[in-house]
Amino acid sequence: MMIKVREYAVMIRNGVLALALLLTGCAHLELVNEDRYYPEIDWISDLQYDPDEIKPMTFSATGCPQISVALNGKPFWLKFDFGCSKGFQLTTAVESQLDYIVLRETNTYNTDGTVRGRVKRIRLDSLEVFGERYDDLEGTLADWKIFSSLPYQGLISLEYFADYRFTQDYKRGRLALTKKPFPDALKGSSRYLLTDILDPPDWHKYGVYVLGKVNGIDSVIYIDNGSSKTDVDYRILSDAQKAKSDGKNCSAEVPISIGDLEFAIRNFRIRKIERGTDYQYPVRIKIGSDLLKRFVITIDRTENRNILIIHKNRLARRRERIDGSFLPGISPDQPNLSSIQG
Repeated sequence: MMIKVREYAVMIRNGVLALALLLTGCAHLELVNEDRYYPEIDWISDLQYDPDEIKPMTFSATGCPQISVALNGKPFWLKFDFGCSKGFQLTTAVESQLDYIVLRETNTYNTDGTVRGRVKRIRLDSLEVFGERYDDLEGTLADWKIFSSLPYQGLISLEYFADYRFTQDYKRGRLALTKKPFPDALKGSSRYLLTDILDPPDWHKYGVYVLGKVNGIDSVIYIDNGSSKTDVDYRILSDAQKAKSDGKNCSAEVPISIGDLEFAIRNFRIRKIERGTDYQYPVRIKIGSDLLKRFVITIDRTENRNILIIHKNRLARRRERIDGSFLPGISPDQPNLSSIQG
């Protein structure tokens, strides 16, 4: 009973803090023509997931996906975090609920190499996630305030899912996980966009980076579902777009493309993005959960694959193009698009 009371108290506190954030004027990202992107079909049978491979996915107070993980046999909801470099992290929000051994203190760093804060390396007896058990393992204990505006229990990285294919679906609250690769029969389907994930930097071995265009410029796109906000590098904005910025957020429209999928966003956060990568192109956007929740994505890392699959809505599959130009303002139901002349 006391545990339930504590959980309700945390929910109420998080709700109050979230409302406070809303009232302070944080940007609310907008996906232009949003109804064109979330897939209308249920993907479970299409992607050949078995019923026992479908897991519940909840969300943190900041809107990031969480999955059930047992630590030393006790259940916790940890963020399922593409941005966590490896292993797992616990936070001070739940440290009193778990027995652990402190091994040492160390620094944690920002992506530009500057020190972000001090954390503890700890040892646990066991970690269990989706039927897999890991014994006698190291992780990190950190003050949640170092990484978030609201309390959260911890993080789990993609290290534990390195040989899996998984699909995350925010709106349906599902995470599917299998050892089966993406079905060959679907590789040519207009329902899915397949693009290679770039080899990640050594310090972020399981990170998700893909090639694309941001504001019409060749860029690397970094995908981080453990971040609540999408960041665009202000250096890629035009003067006219910068004029619609207050220095923190920007209301201008910025087009983004990955393969043949094109979309645009407004009301995003702007930052100087430094990821410490050596790709041909710089990272110019970090896509967070505020944008990811409008899509369904699959990542296939079975049998040495490293592929991002974006599920397409039937409206996004319509070829709304004239001479190769995307026309986001034209309704997909408007007749005779092909007859329109420039």
